[in-house]
Amino acid sequence: MGRRKRGWNAASALTLADLRRLCEEKEASLSRLSDRRAELAAQLEEIDAQLSGSGVGAPRRRGRKPGRRGPGRPPKNGRRKARGGARRGPRGEGGLQNVIRKTLGGSNEPMKLGDLAQAILDSGYKTGSSRFAVIVGQRLSEMKEVKKAGRGMYSLRG
Repeated sequence: MGRRKRGWNAASALTLADLRRLCEEKEASLSRLSDRRAELAAQLEEIDAQLSGSGVGAPRRRGRKPGRRGPGRPPKNGRRKARGGARRGPRGEGGLQNVIRKTLGGSNEPMKLGDLAQAILDSGYKTGSSRFAVIVGQRLSEMKEVKKAGRGMYSLRG
């Protein structure tokens, strides 16, 4: 047999008449809340009318605008936005991996990670990262055409 939920003993002691009375009390409470909500909405409309008559616009409503997606629902194009406010790299640069390829291709010998990151920045690549060398290292690990030529040294295959 399954475990009984907490409060089962208290509920099992109630009679059918007690349960009906509790349901009626809850319905009456909901009805009072609904009536109060209607009264407050009417008061709010009256205040909005007074504000619009005095030349002051009604305050903007807060909340979600109509037609917006709900939480957890993917956008229509199927792409998800990066989480945590992540920003994309600078536009018009051709991407960090392309800049890495160009920088490593212009070098005759393997480059250290720090020197490579500095050379990329010196070439005009813009970034807001305070630890740009770490990002360059992550991109290098993803690139198949880059080989490790020693500890902390990278060059293009070929």
